[in-house]
Amino acid sequence: VTLRRIERSLRLNDEVAASLGASMKAVDSLPEDLAVFQTGLMLPRAGAPLRLCFVDREGDAFDRLAAALADAGLDPAVTAKARAFGAIGCSCGFRTSLCVDFIGGRLSSRIGLEFHRSRQPGASPSLKRLAIGLVSHGAAAAYRTDAFLAAWARDPDEAWSALLLTNHG
Repeated sequence: VTLRRIERSLRLNDEVAASLGASMKAVDSLPEDLAVFQTGLMLPRAGAPLRLCFVDREGDAFDRLAAALADAGLDPAVTAKARAFGAIGCSCGFRTSLCVDFIGGRLSSRIGLEFHRSRQPGASPSLKRLAIGLVSHGAAAAYRTDAFLAAWARDPDEAWSALLLTNHG
């Protein structure tokens, strides 16, 4: 899919099209080994950011991702928070996917996090420890993680509707 095709099919105005074009150029400058599993164009948000979600990682691989994004312009304070969240996930038996927004070719300070069970032998994921770590670092609201953990104890398949992490703002 080309940028022009996206512009035509979505009928983007000139400002949004220019922002998307600049963001696509910035994405092209990232190291090619930073695998992306999902992208999105967030049209309702100011600046219509282009969101990239990078494949889940842990440990040094997550730190390399954070460093590459810092080199691409991710705010140092946001980079430090992302690294802290990745370390929390890893210490609790999870791999962390980091999602970032590009607006007009620049990385915004808005990040998203997704946590996936570690593939390491002997890993013992702990949702409770993960929730406590995220709350203590301001990435989630305690009442929301408490609701999720309570729902998980009753029915893990239905618990996700109770989880409303404040990880995208």
